[in-house]
Amino acid sequence: MKTFAKKMDTDYLESNQCCMCGRETDESLWVHTYGGGDIIHPNDPDINDEAGYTGMFTIGSTCAKQLPPEYIVKL
Repeated sequence: MKTFAKKMDTDYLESNQCCMCGRETDESLWVHTYGGGDIIHPNDPDINDEAGYTGMFTIGSTCAKQLPPEYIVKL
């Protein structure tokens, strides 16, 4: 599994908040997370690992710029 050094902020609660900083988002950019909030590549085979995969979360455009573009899912 290839994770990126940035982790999501596990204290945020709302679905329309950026998972890294907590600011409100337009919910068009998303990331996949694993374990304790590690951001993983959308094609990572561990997405199918139900025990560790924690889901998809929104990310704001400013925080998304801190990640490689291939980690961002645009909906």
